[in-house]
Amino acid sequence: MGESKVHMFKDAKSFNDFIKENKNMVINFSSAKRESSVQINPTFAKLSEEYHNIKFVQLEVDDVDMLTLAFDVDEIPSFYFINNSKSDGVIYGAHSDLLTRKVDAVSENIQYTQGSEIPDWAK
Repeated sequence: MGESKVHMFKDAKSFNDFIKENKNMVINFSSAKRESSVQINPTFAKLSEEYHNIKFVQLEVDDVDMLTLAFDVDEIPSFYFINNSKSDGVIYGAHSDLLTRKVDAVSENIQYTQGSEIPDWAK
Protein backbone atom coordinates (compact mmCIF):
# COMPACT_ATOMS: atom_id res chain seq x y z
CA MET A 1 0.00 0.00 0.00
CA GLY A 2 1.27 3.48 -0.88
CA GLU A 3 1.76 6.46 1.33
CA SER A 4 -1.26 8.67 2.05
CA LYS A 5 -1.09 12.01 0.31
CA VAL A 6 -3.75 13.74 2.41
CA HIS A 7 -2.79 17.30 3.32
CA MET A 8 -3.97 18.40 6.75
CA PHE A 9 -4.23 21.99 7.91
CA LYS A 10 -4.84 23.39 11.38
CA ASP A 11 -5.48 26.99 10.33
CA ALA A 12 -7.12 28.98 7.56
CA LYS A 13 -3.96 30.83 6.48
CA SER A 14 -2.04 27.63 5.68
CA PHE A 15 -5.04 26.26 3.79
CA ASN A 16 -5.50 29.50 1.83
CA ASP A 17 -1.81 29.50 0.86
CA PHE A 18 -2.19 25.89 -0.33
CA ILE A 19 -5.25 26.53 -2.49
CA LYS A 20 -3.52 29.43 -4.25
CA GLU A 21 -1.02 26.90 -5.63
CA ASN A 22 -3.41 24.01 -6.34
CA LYS A 23 -6.39 24.11 -8.71
CA ASN A 24 -7.82 20.58 -8.35
CA MET A 25 -8.71 19.13 -4.98
CA VAL A 26 -11.15 17.35 -2.74
CA ILE A 27 -11.65 18.94 0.67
CA ASN A 28 -12.83 16.66 3.46
CA PHE A 29 -14.44 18.54 6.35
CA SER A 30 -14.06 15.92 9.04
CA SER A 31 -14.35 15.42 12.78
CA ALA A 32 -12.54 12.90 14.95
CA LYS A 33 -15.63 13.03 17.17
CA ARG A 34 -17.93 11.65 14.43
CA GLU A 35 -17.88 7.94 13.78
CA SER A 36 -18.88 8.43 10.14
CA SER A 37 -15.85 10.67 9.57
CA VAL A 38 -13.51 8.21 11.21
CA GLN A 39 -14.93 5.36 9.12
CA ILE A 40 -14.53 7.11 5.74
CA ASN A 41 -11.06 8.53 6.37
CA PRO A 42 -9.25 5.33 5.23
CA THR A 43 -11.16 5.47 1.92
CA PHE A 44 -10.17 9.13 1.52
CA ALA A 45 -6.52 8.27 2.24
CA LYS A 46 -6.59 5.38 -0.26
CA LEU A 47 -8.00 7.65 -2.97
CA SER A 48 -5.17 10.12 -2.28
CA GLU A 49 -2.69 7.34 -3.09
CA GLU A 50 -4.42 6.44 -6.36
CA TYR A 51 -5.24 9.82 -7.91
CA HIS A 52 -2.14 11.94 -8.40
CA ASN A 53 -3.74 14.77 -10.37
CA ILE A 54 -5.99 15.76 -7.45
CA LYS A 55 -4.90 17.13 -4.08
CA PHE A 56 -6.68 15.66 -1.07
CA VAL A 57 -7.20 17.97 1.90
CA GLN A 58 -8.61 17.08 5.29
CA LEU A 59 -9.76 19.80 7.65
CA GLU A 60 -10.77 19.08 11.23
CA VAL A 61 -13.87 21.24 11.69
CA ASP A 62 -13.01 22.12 15.29
CA ASP A 63 -9.68 23.61 14.13
CA VAL A 64 -10.99 25.68 11.21
CA ASP A 65 -14.26 27.31 12.32
CA MET A 66 -13.97 30.18 9.85
CA LEU A 67 -13.44 27.84 6.88
CA THR A 68 -16.38 25.71 7.99
CA LEU A 69 -18.54 28.85 7.92
CA ALA A 70 -17.06 30.08 4.62
CA PHE A 71 -17.85 26.76 2.91
CA ASP A 72 -21.27 26.64 4.59
CA VAL A 73 -20.65 23.14 5.94
CA ASP A 74 -23.88 21.69 7.30
CA GLU A 75 -23.00 18.02 7.64
CA ILE A 76 -19.91 16.15 8.76
CA PRO A 77 -18.24 14.70 6.83
CA SER A 78 -18.65 16.89 3.75
CA PHE A 79 -16.51 16.57 0.63
CA TYR A 80 -16.09 19.68 -1.53
CA PHE A 81 -14.70 19.24 -5.03
CA ILE A 82 -12.62 21.99 -6.63
CA ASN A 83 -11.85 21.60 -10.33
CA ASN A 84 -9.74 24.25 -12.05
CA SER A 85 -10.22 26.52 -9.01
CA LYS A 86 -14.02 26.31 -9.27
CA SER A 87 -16.58 24.47 -7.20
CA ASP A 88 -17.48 21.13 -8.79
CA GLY A 89 -19.95 19.65 -6.33
CA VAL A 90 -20.36 18.48 -2.78
CA ILE A 91 -21.02 15.12 -1.18
CA TYR A 92 -22.61 15.21 2.26
CA GLY A 93 -22.05 12.20 4.47
CA ALA A 94 -19.83 9.13 4.46
CA HIS A 95 -20.73 7.49 1.14
CA SER A 96 -17.55 5.72 0.02
CA ASP A 97 -18.94 4.45 -3.31
CA LEU A 98 -20.26 7.88 -4.26
CA LEU A 99 -17.01 9.53 -3.17
CA THR A 100 -14.94 7.11 -5.25
CA ARG A 101 -17.11 7.63 -8.36
CA LYS A 102 -16.98 11.43 -8.04
CA VAL A 103 -13.18 11.46 -7.57
CA ASP A 104 -12.83 9.22 -10.64
CA ALA A 105 -15.08 11.51 -12.71
CA VAL A 106 -13.21 14.64 -11.63
CA SER A 107 -9.87 12.98 -12.39
CA GLU A 108 -11.01 12.02 -15.89
CA ASN A 109 -12.22 15.57 -16.52
CA ILE A 110 -8.87 16.99 -15.39
CA GLN A 111 -6.97 14.60 -17.67
CA TYR A 112 -9.12 15.63 -20.63
CA THR A 113 -8.77 19.37 -20.03
CA GLN A 114 -5.03 19.12 -19.37
CA GLY A 115 -4.38 16.80 -22.29
CA SER A 116 -3.76 17.75 -25.87
CA GLU A 117 -5.44 20.69 -27.53
CA ILE A 118 -9.23 20.64 -27.32
CA PRO A 119 -10.74 19.75 -30.70
CA ASP A 120 -12.75 22.45 -32.49
CA TRP A 121 -16.02 20.56 -32.06
CA ALA A 122 -15.59 20.67 -28.26
CA LYS A 123 -14.97 24.43 -28.05
